[in-house]
Amino acid sequence: MSDNNKTFLRVVVTRPARQSERLSDLIEAQGGTAIRIPALEISTAPEPLQVKTCFEQLDQYDFLVFISPNAVRFSLAYFAPAQLHEQTTVAIGASTANAMEMAGIHCDVYPRHSFTSEALLAMPEFADLQGKNILIIRGIGGRELLGREFRNRGASVKYAEVYQRSIPAKSKPLLNDVLQNDRANLLTANSVESLLNVLTITEEPLRNKLLELQLVTGSARVVEKAAELGFAHPALLAEGPDDHALMQAIGSWSPPQTDNKITDSTETTMTQNTHEPDEKKPDQPRADATPDAKKTTEASSAGDSDKLAPSATAVVQSAPPPAKKSGAGIAWLALLLAFLAFASSGWTWWQSRQQSDAIAGIDIPTTDEILADVEQETARFNAQVTRQLDGQERQLDDALRQHTDVAASLRTQQRSIETLTDQLAQMEQNLSAMRGVSANIRNTWVRAETEYFLQIANTRLQLADDVNSAVQALRAADERIVALGDPALTPVRAQISEELLALESVPPVDIEGIALSLNSIARGISKLTLKNSAPESLGRNAGTDADKSGWGRAKGVVSNAFTDIVRVSPTDDSQPALLAPEQAYFLYRNLELQIQAARIAAMQQQQQNYTTGIAFALDWLRRYFDPADTGVNVVIERLEQLRGKRVTAEMPDISGSLNMLRTLAPGRSSSALPSVPATEGAGERIQGGDAS
Repeated sequence: MSDNNKTFLRVVVTRPARQSERLSDLIEAQGGTAIRIPALEISTAPEPLQVKTCFEQLDQYDFLVFISPNAVRFSLAYFAPAQLHEQTTVAIGASTANAMEMAGIHCDVYPRHSFTSEALLAMPEFADLQGKNILIIRGIGGRELLGREFRNRGASVKYAEVYQRSIPAKSKPLLNDVLQNDRANLLTANSVESLLNVLTITEEPLRNKLLELQLVTGSARVVEKAAELGFAHPALLAEGPDDHALMQAIGSWSPPQTDNKITDSTETTMTQNTHEPDEKKPDQPRADATPDAKKTTEASSAGDSDKLAPSATAVVQSAPPPAKKSGAGIAWLALLLAFLAFASSGWTWWQSRQQSDAIAGIDIPTTDEILADVEQETARFNAQVTRQLDGQERQLDDALRQHTDVAASLRTQQRSIETLTDQLAQMEQNLSAMRGVSANIRNTWVRAETEYFLQIANTRLQLADDVNSAVQALRAADERIVALGDPALTPVRAQISEELLALESVPPVDIEGIALSLNSIARGISKLTLKNSAPESLGRNAGTDADKSGWGRAKGVVSNAFTDIVRVSPTDDSQPALLAPEQAYFLYRNLELQIQAARIAAMQQQQQNYTTGIAFALDWLRRYFDPADTGVNVVIERLEQLRGKRVTAEMPDISGSLNMLRTLAPGRSSSALPSVPATEGAGERIQGGDAS
């Protein structure tokens, strides 16, 4: 698809709010416009107790079938992946299988080349289901085909409806506004329900505009439904429901040819209109016309030339000739003008003499002295820039060493947590084997372990932004709650599941990639081309006085005198000061210094300093470097891309599970808990690693 077609893309993305970001980013990366209007809103099912009953009997099921990625996400509030042992886990398609793997659930079976219930039923694993127990995890109101066929093949089927779908209230005005103003030409919908919801929230007068949009989908059922609903264009069927497949289908679309014809006709009309004024230009005044006639003609051309120009000429021609003055009056006038010219010449001569005397008293330095001063200033500036660059390089090396040390410390602490988990598991086994140890003491011990792991997770996230260690600590705490088997702690497990999901959703920050890109740009600054140092001065055309009369020379003397007295200089100082060629070196080094400063800010995760440094470098590139140089444009484009990147990530709050655990254990103080020497030692090592 050409670049013009890419910019023509205006796509309505109807996926739920949390699932539309990736596809929207792909569309905007191709130069298109992504209009986010969710047709579905996914939320927790209204009857969690009924769903909880299904998950409390996981050991009774032979198959767990996940219908969508949302089914995976919302089911984690009711069970932990560690509870799955003998069950066969099934996904409806590749996207759901990927969501299961990300949640820590191994997917045993899923269709490789499709994502429909029909494709799943055709797999050999489901040919004979006699005596099998199957739990289908889905949203409220899903298709009954899968469960009905499983029952026909001898299986016992139950549904765990963990989420519900609804139409967002804000989507209706957004969609109707887009259709009313013709701001979209493509529509995405991956399910029949989404397509019907879009049709439902569209106002009746705008239905035809909706049906004129090009539909893009990854479902054959949606293609059939679109044909039934009367869409004007056949729907584009992507190879799959994932973001990349949909983007590939969107990229293969081209706008209708009628748009090009309209554009061509519009351009032709504009071209014709552009040439029409040439036929209406007023006649230019003749060279032999009087000055008054020329002024009258120019004034009439500012209005209606065809009507006013002839009348203006007629006025000039009908004007009566000036009355003749007497000879004595002319003589007196000439004498007065001569006296004024003589006085003006004398005044000019006197001022020139005063200026010459003032200039003679000024001690003007020689060329050698000026060059010596310039060389001295250049050497001083060079030494200053060199010292600054050396200091920045030392800071960068220190930052890199600190980054390496922190990474090594984090790896060490991660191994310590893993070792601690194994030690605690062994200690738990030893405690269970001890005679005379009551169940109450064991539960108190396990509860204390759970609280400790939650404290570790909060500490690692708040002090070191260590997402991986926080995730491992939360999972360890979840395993301890499972070992307790206390139903009162189920809300804590649900909160832990939400916090795990929030941590896994934290976007990674590629600090190393940003630093390497800025370093490469800084190394290539010296190869860029500067703008011309100064435009060539325009010489003044000096007229010769040989062919002038005495009267003309007198006028010239008076004019030159007033010209020297009054000078008009521009006050606009918006243009940058031009550097001499020998000082271009410092311009390069200063720009390189700014880019290196932005690189250090990125390494230290200082977002404001990083953005400011890149903005300053872009300003210098646009002001002092040649825009016709391809290298300058490439560097500007790369810096614009880097300016939009984040060097810090916002961490979620995961203290809810810890506070909830402490709330559900009233009357218990930290002094009543058994001491854990190994655990406390590990905590001191983690804090020590942060301090270093």
